[in-house]
Amino acid sequence: MPLARIQAAIVNEIQKLGHLSAEQAQEIIATPEEMSGEMVENLLVTEYGVTEFKMLVAKCRAVGLSPFNAARFTADERTFEKLDRDFCLENKVLPVGNAGNHMVVAVCNPFDLSVINRVQESTRRKVVPLLALEREIKSKLAESGSQEAPVAEGFGDV
Repeated sequence: MPLARIQAAIVNEIQKLGHLSAEQAQEIIATPEEMSGEMVENLLVTEYGVTEFKMLVAKCRAVGLSPFNAARFTADERTFEKLDRDFCLENKVLPVGNAGNHMVVAVCNPFDLSVINRVQESTRRKVVPLLALEREIKSKLAESGSQEAPVAEGFGDV
């Protein structure tokens, strides 16, 4: 059975990124066995050497979202103003910021619309999702929980 439409779109995007030949992409798409998204991702990483970042970019292009490099994100005291940190840990959501009446969040699963709906309900803001690696989101959420409150600096401390 050929790959599902989204999986095939991801494979095609990886080909466009120059990491697969047209023949390799067609071979993967036309595979006779049924493969889950995770199986396709593992195949691309192990057999074809596709990096996590290229997988992220290909997924973003396939589903129409923007990629977010959560590893470079720095949480501050305002990060969890609108969303509870425990909610974020449970749902693997990283609050990135606010823009007008929009809440920008990084998610690792673009197909879990219930998380985006719950964020929208709890913040009363429109949600702009970005796609990030699950490992990086978890790492940033764990980091933000272990940080102590910053010590206030006075003018003389600078």
